Amino acid sequence: MLDSGHVGVWVAKHDAAKPLVIDPVLGYSTYLGGTDYGTGIAVDAAGNAYVTGNTFSSNFPVLKVAQPNRGPTPCQVTRLPRDSPPRPVLRSGAMPDPIPSLLPTTVIGSYSLPKWLEAVRELQTQGRLSHAELDEAHDDAVKSCLKDQEQAGVDIVTDGELRRETMIYFFNRHIRGFRLYGPLKPIGTLDASIRMPDPVVETKVARSEMPLAPHWQFAQAHSTTLVKVCVTGPHMLAKRTWNEVYASDRELVFDLAAILNAELRDLARAGCRFIQVDEPVWVGYPDEVKAWAVEAFNRTVEGVDAKITLHICYGNYQRKRLFPGTYRELFPAVLGANTSQLVLEFAVDDLAQFDDIVGQFPKTLELGLGVVDVKTDDIETPEGVAARLRHALARIPPDRLYVNPDCGLKFTRRDVAFAKLKAMVEGARIVRGELVGRASRRRFRVSLRPPGRAPPASRPPVPTGSPGPPGCAPTGRRFPAALRAARSGAPRPRPAAPAAWDATRSRPPGSRRERWRRCGRAGGPFPRTAADPGSS
Repeated sequence: MLDSGHVGVWVAKHDAAKPLVIDPVLGYSTYLGGTDYGTGIAVDAAGNAYVTGNTFSSNFPVLKVAQPNRGPTPCQVTRLPRDSPPRPVLRSGAMPDPIPSLLPTTVIGSYSLPKWLEAVRELQTQGRLSHAELDEAHDDAVKSCLKDQEQAGVDIVTDGELRRETMIYFFNRHIRGFRLYGPLKPIGTLDASIRMPDPVVETKVARSEMPLAPHWQFAQAHSTTLVKVCVTGPHMLAKRTWNEVYASDRELVFDLAAILNAELRDLARAGCRFIQVDEPVWVGYPDEVKAWAVEAFNRTVEGVDAKITLHICYGNYQRKRLFPGTYRELFPAVLGANTSQLVLEFAVDDLAQFDDIVGQFPKTLELGLGVVDVKTDDIETPEGVAARLRHALARIPPDRLYVNPDCGLKFTRRDVAFAKLKAMVEGARIVRGELVGRASRRRFRVSLRPPGRAPPASRPPVPTGSPGPPGCAPTGRRFPAALRAARSGAPRPRPAAPAAWDATRSRPPGSRRERWRRCGRAGGPFPRTAADPGSS
């Protein structure tokens, strides 16, 4: 099997009926259809050859030929980095498409809610539709949502949270101890006029049956890419309730964290490899974050065998900001969270806090960068998204950067949501192509230079008068001298003709050995002059 540093091209049996398609930016090869997972070569229009392994396997990475194969000369093959999470097996037995190792794109969770789905829910509430018919409508909505994200080119998708009435009610409904639809309560701390009938805690909360795993399994079975699951965090759930039982919010939060932890463990055992926990209230309660909320988060994800990310924003109900404050107030306490990635809202203020925040990141922490503002209908351009990514790449390496909208797209019109995702994906592709191009030029600039070509202009020429190797005369031997002369552009030095016969020499001055001995000392080729005719 080929590995980094090997030279040559190895090809296994490949079914020609299942062609290989080359991604125009990354050069990934995709094996289309079937279960005969082979390995083969594809050649793009420019003549670049690409080697592909079993692209549906998380154990056999896709390989890319770094040097074009334009003849019998072997190509040097390098392993592409694979830092993406392992991909689960689908019910169909196929595997999701490969996720780019540089700048993967994803969404926060929710997607544009169809008006017809709201109408169907109302009909079911009136008793005019059965629960089975409502489930069928949810299935159709989820399939449509997945299709939108895949057509937009998103690498890691969600089911759009379309089965959830809200990010609060869904969990309250499946946790014992809550009574739904209590008195109106302000959402957030910024505008008291934004209110919802929040649930009431009537008894100690306890675990009930929560269908997170079945919902993920349905979505993954109907998607060709990786599906992640988003879960509302315990702090957010506690702040959106009327607490009539617990002595403090802290006690309620830790009981909710224990319940969610059991659910997430079951979700991971079902095969889900990517889980995002949403805590949009953290910006509004920095003192609680510093005191105990980070500990509650760690209790929520303890022992969960999956990639864990933490989403923090300013709130997004009806596309309005709900909490004052800044991310700065959460640092460095938030760095104590057991998460591989912080997913933050940045596009809304055009990365105003970015430099202050990312400067505090440890070298192992990833960033989910919000590059699309969901609080406006203005559609970003791919060039604008690319500019934000370039700004971010000045502070954080590309292998630790994910690309996403600021927040969920639930309250965004569907055409606007789709256009924003398209712009986000295209902007990521622009920058990804720039990164791959620069890396290729840096890695192979010297090794791919044809023999005899002058070195790059940026490299200073070696002075002809510089000393040679240790033990040699200052002028160096003939080969270093000739090389220095070629680099400097100076004429090649030639020795003077021998003056006369030296009786101490064992051979006459015209002998071949004597000529080579003299030119070795002088640093040039042997002369052929009248005094030294060149015969031996």
